[in-house]
Amino acid sequence: MVTTPTGKAVAMVHCNTCTSDLNAWIELLGEAAAALGAAGLARYEISNYARPGFECRHNLAVWRGEDYAGVGPAAWSREGLVRRGNGGGFAAWRDALEAGRLPPAETVAVSPADDEAERFATRVRLARFDGPDPATEAGRRRLETLRRFAAAGAVRETGDGRWALEERGFEISDALMADLV
Repeated sequence: MVTTPTGKAVAMVHCNTCTSDLNAWIELLGEAAAALGAAGLARYEISNYARPGFECRHNLAVWRGEDYAGVGPAAWSREGLVRRGNGGGFAAWRDALEAGRLPPAETVAVSPADDEAERFATRVRLARFDGPDPATEAGRRRLETLRRFAAAGAVRETGDGRWALEERGFEISDALMADLV
């Protein structure tokens, strides 16, 4: 069983017809990482690899906490403190457009604190990410959490105000993000 430094069990892979042995999944992910690395692809995010300079710019913008526009069924946009989701599934979306109407949508306003927490949590998906702001209470709490995960070999401070996920951090990234938010 894979656990966080605080002892929480971690589930990382979703598969309907495969093994539930987390250690087997970790071994397979390690093999995939080695094969992708041998092919010249670098891991720049918890679930993405690319040749340097060919990383997905849209995803990087999302993970760096930038605003973005989502287009299409089920897509979400973020602008400041507003989140807008295109709802209703493909058929409802298509039918609305064919009838000359706007597709179904949902708009949600979030608090500044929730916005900051969301943007920080998405940054942690990156292989290297900006650390928390130690001038805030939330930042100090997150710094303590990162140091606890660093002691367990999941992350490391890079010395430039940034942090980097270690291989163990990629394995338990969901738990890391949950503890940071």
